[in-house]
Amino acid sequence: MGTAKLVAKGTVDKEQEKMRKKTQDMILHNVKGERYQALPDAGMPKAALLAKLRDESAQETKWRKGQVSGTVYHGGEEATEVVVEAFRAFAVSNPLHPDVFPFVRKMEAEVVQMCCAMFHGGPDTCGTMTSGGTESIIMAVKTYRDWARAERGVTEPELVRCKSAHAAFDKACHYLGVRLVEADFDPETFRMDVPHVRRLVNRNTICIAASALTYPQGVMDDIPALAALAKTARCGLHVDNCLGSLLLPFLPAAGFPLPPFDFAVPGVTSLSADTHKYGFAPKGSSVVLYASREASARPRPRGGRCGWGVRAEVRGVTGPGRGRGRSCGSTSTLWRQTGQAGSTRRRLSRAAARAR
Repeated sequence: MGTAKLVAKGTVDKEQEKMRKKTQDMILHNVKGERYQALPDAGMPKAALLAKLRDESAQETKWRKGQVSGTVYHGGEEATEVVVEAFRAFAVSNPLHPDVFPFVRKMEAEVVQMCCAMFHGGPDTCGTMTSGGTESIIMAVKTYRDWARAERGVTEPELVRCKSAHAAFDKACHYLGVRLVEADFDPETFRMDVPHVRRLVNRNTICIAASALTYPQGVMDDIPALAALAKTARCGLHVDNCLGSLLLPFLPAAGFPLPPFDFAVPGVTSLSADTHKYGFAPKGSSVVLYASREASARPRPRGGRCGWGVRAEVRGVTGPGRGRGRSCGSTSTLWRQTGQAGSTRRRLSRAAARAR
């Protein structure tokens, strides 16, 4: 038995080394020119630096052929021009300091409210912007963990998700000390197996995670059935709409049937959507939304620190999400895309129609 294990381990190690080498070659074989591993003795003149950046960017054209689905969500040249100008206008802004950048706070609040309305939220629906789908999922899981601890006394939290769900749930549970419980998917429809979920849910379950859509197969889980199960179990139901993002709500306008998946379904308590996908904002933009302020317990996703020996200033101490300084270029781009003359609504409807 010991010999068999050694042989198996040797085989696995060899395959892992092959994969590592293949990945390294794939990433590095197209990298040309000098590689900087320390600060150069002399800086590059501005004109030469910008010329080099333009030249290198011009070489990276693979995405323009439309063969990197899941990597680039391109809204067209007009949208790219908006991205450039928005970043130029707000490159030094920082949403962590709303007293210094009040319009930044206004833009983020309006983007969140637009998304709440888009996903059929009620008057009490709320949320926050994040840096991407992974952070949105982490914030949702943290909210459920803290809520279950405070309201139900759960000290050994569990989250149930399908084997086809996004890996961000693995990361969130690892970070936050939540036990990840995997449910099967139907071998024919690839949707989450609801009867199996029912058997997995217990008093420690803080949340069921559903997908709209899944990355591997692009299918939508049975959100109404899972929401009803979550209500019975007194736990949350998070809908991971990071892939469906701002495209799903416009499918009916393009003539596609759309099963209910958002806050229109009783029992859906939170939803994440990547606005840097079909919202056509550049990467680094997502929202996490909660059905109500009671469901979100919004203070729970926040972080802060006092006791520095100086007067604590709220502007630089706390913030929604993981609370970090960042540029508002992506937010300003998204605000322009979603808020001006319904241009994004028309563009998304046309994109959905073309998909037919």
